[in-house]
Amino acid sequence: QAEAEAREAIALQPGHPLPCVYLQATLCSEIQEQSLDGREDPALLRRFDQATALAQDLESAWERERHDPWGPVYLGNSLGARALVAMYRHRLIRSYTDGRESAAALRLAQKRLPGQPDADLGLGQYLYFCGRLSGVMRFFLVLHGDIPGGIARLKHCADSGCRSSILAKIVLARILVEEEPDYEAALPYVQAVYGRYLLNWAYAKQAQEEALALGLVRPEAQALAQALRAQWRSGWRPPDYARMDPT
Repeated sequence: QAEAEAREAIALQPGHPLPCVYLQATLCSEIQEQSLDGREDPALLRRFDQATALAQDLESAWERERHDPWGPVYLGNSLGARALVAMYRHRLIRSYTDGRESAAALRLAQKRLPGQPDADLGLGQYLYFCGRLSGVMRFFLVLHGDIPGGIARLKHCADSGCRSSILAKIVLARILVEEEPDYEAALPYVQAVYGRYLLNWAYAKQAQEEALALGLVRPEAQALAQALRAQWRSGWRPPDYARMDPT
């Protein structure tokens, strides 16, 4: 449904890059989901490559005509999506190259409009993922990375109310629950994401882990647990590879 709506938006605004960025994000999410299940769909990858090529053509035209802060934001998002797809496919050098170019575009956006919070979504992820790479890989690629700095940028984007705010909350919920556990800091992001996307198993699993980690005597944890229980009793089930324990 999301892919169909993004394509409809492209038809309605054929010269605007943003609907193509939405289409990329949708296809990127589907590629990520398949990678978790150990699958790869060549047709889906081709659709992603086509969407990326169209987005970059429109972004180049936008930059030539307008030379504003938004052109580099759109380009940074397109390159960032391509970097994520490369990472899901375990092509780390390609992921690094696209990530570096994405970060450069987003820095240009912030140079043109200082404090631009939307750019911090991509910059925060770039700094964070570079910091997560092994020391050997960082040395080989001449990367420094900055896990705390990346998280700080993501929080700035999440808390700003900008158009990328909910995306930053999604990334922070995953990081602060699954990768750099800080359940107190994660709570508002988990609540926001799970409350908005109740049917997405990934956010339900994060809510489950958050509730257990906080301790079920806490009202916030009880609220998450009650929502999960009601969801399960309604007949909702995650995919097998989600490995959620209903007990």
